[in-house]
Amino acid sequence: QPWTALELRLHKEAVRQLENILQAATTLVARKKSLTEEQLYNFMVQKMRAAGMTSVNNWVIAAYGPSAAQPHYHFKAGKSRVIKPGHFLLLDIWGKLNRPEAPYADITHMYFVGKRASAHFQKLWSDLRDARDKALNHLSQNATAQGAKLHALTSDHLDSCGYQGLFIHGLGHDLGHDHPHGPGINLSPRFPQSLAADRGYTIEPGIYKTGEFGVRSEINLFLDHHGRVQTTSALQHDLQLIY
Repeated sequence: QPWTALELRLHKEAVRQLENILQAATTLVARKKSLTEEQLYNFMVQKMRAAGMTSVNNWVIAAYGPSAAQPHYHFKAGKSRVIKPGHFLLLDIWGKLNRPEAPYADITHMYFVGKRASAHFQKLWSDLRDARDKALNHLSQNATAQGAKLHALTSDHLDSCGYQGLFIHGLGHDLGHDHPHGPGINLSPRFPQSLAADRGYTIEPGIYKTGEFGVRSEINLFLDHHGRVQTTSALQHDLQLIY
C-alpha cells in the first residue's frame, strides 16, 4: 500500500524525534561516567514516551562493547554492562507517533566512547559506512533494483574487506505501521523483487563478531513513484566520539 503525503510527513516527524533522543542519550553518556546499558535504555524509552511515541519489541537497543555482537541484544535486568571509555556504543531506536496512520522510523547510530578510536575501530566503521552507501547509491541510480541484489552488493563489499560471515541479517526492511518491519518487500536474499514505490525502507548493514564487537548503521529512505530516493534520516558519515 503506497504511503500518502500525510504518512510520509508523520514518518519524518518520527525520525526527527528519534534523532533528538539519540542526541540527548549521547549527552547523558558523556555526563555520567558510570552509566549502564539498562539506565541508558530507560532514559531513552522515557524520552520516547514523553514525545508522544509508541513502539514494540523493547523500543531501543543500547549495546556497549561485546553486547552489540548480538544484533537484537537486550540486557538482563540488573546485569547490563557499564558504558565506559574504550569501545563502541550501538544505539538502535524505533518508534512511531501514536496515531494509527503513522508509519515507523527505525535508525541506528554508532559511537565510540572515548577521545580517540583506534585504527581498528575506525576501519570497521568506515568499511561498514561504505557498504551502506554502496547500496544507497545503487538504489538511487537504479530504482527498480531488487532487494536481493542490494543485499548482495553490500555483502560482497563486506566480504572483500575481510568480514566474511560477519554480516548475519538482511540489509533492510519495509517500514510498517504496526511494527517497524512492515509487510512489504525487504532488502534480503529472499526477495528477488524490485522495491515497491511510495514506501519507506531501511538500509542497515552490520558486522558482528561474537564476544568482541558489533557495528551497524541504519538509515531510513523513501522511494517515490518517480524512482527518486529520499533519505529521511541523517546519514552518519563519521564515527561519533563520546567523552
